[in-house]
Amino acid sequence: MNKLRAAVVGYGYMGFNHARIYNDHHDVDLIAICDAEKSNINSFMNSNPSLYSNVDEILDLGLDIVSICVPTGSHFDVAQKLISKKINVLVEKPITNLVSDAEKLINLSDKSKVILGVGHIERFNPVVTETKKILNEHVLGEIYQINVNRMGPNPNRKLDTGVFLDLATHDIDILRYLFEEDPINIYSRSKTVNSSNKHEDLGSSILTFPNNKIANINVNWVSPIKIREMLIIGSEGLATINFITQDLNLYENNYNDLDWGTMNILKGSSEGKMTKLSFKRDEPLKIELDEFISAVKNNSEFSVDGREGLKSLSFALEMINSANKME
Repeated sequence: MNKLRAAVVGYGYMGFNHARIYNDHHDVDLIAICDAEKSNINSFMNSNPSLYSNVDEILDLGLDIVSICVPTGSHFDVAQKLISKKINVLVEKPITNLVSDAEKLINLSDKSKVILGVGHIERFNPVVTETKKILNEHVLGEIYQINVNRMGPNPNRKLDTGVFLDLATHDIDILRYLFEEDPINIYSRSKTVNSSNKHEDLGSSILTFPNNKIANINVNWVSPIKIREMLIIGSEGLATINFITQDLNLYENNYNDLDWGTMNILKGSSEGKMTKLSFKRDEPLKIELDEFISAVKNNSEFSVDGREGLKSLSFALEMINSANKME
């Protein structure tokens, strides 16, 4: 089969990385890059893609796949134009900022018989894949609680959403993937710390899942350091997940009390044995785009399709609505 003709729309941080991976992929020809500011586009690519400033200019280039990496508010308009031309698209998360727009894109992609993928990149993180395996094997026993911290400094890019849509959507998708369940209740609080941000830049949500699993998601753009971590607590132990380093550690429960003495006063019951899992690390975006490319070439399903993206969007909007009710 001939190489897929690809383009990237939006050439910020994520757009640059989509272009980098397409440029190096043996099944892809990077034909075009589209960005309103052509001067933002460097020429590192050996494929010498043509540069455009408007998506309308690339609609008739015979493209097979396009990554959409523009701000969220433009996702619907850009995706609608491309899908109408029967072009397969991968839209960076969240799919859109409105449920109605997401539903329109899903219906249009079904009618056009093309793939509408959503870039929930953490779904493809090898540490998430390994965590899914240990949960399927019930290594942690009954799951009680999940604590998530996703935070860092205010990003140096255009922001047209707050932290619930930009950050928490990652963890909503991860939790739905890991547990194969949807939250049944959401309670949130938020605030805007940086007056230059139009939306919330700090938020916390409590999500209740079936069997009373409780997930606490903390997201913000006010932390001086970047943190991406999850703790899963079960009847048989604890898993700590670092999405940046791709480290996965397991701690066994040990409820045997120590003899009375200094250590017992300091620690209470004894701590369980820690095991650091070993597995192959890789770049999540590369894994994601490999699957997207394969799905287009083989006319197969992409694991994070529009309907999956719609679910994450819906629950993130529930977070926002819950927080707004408390103001």
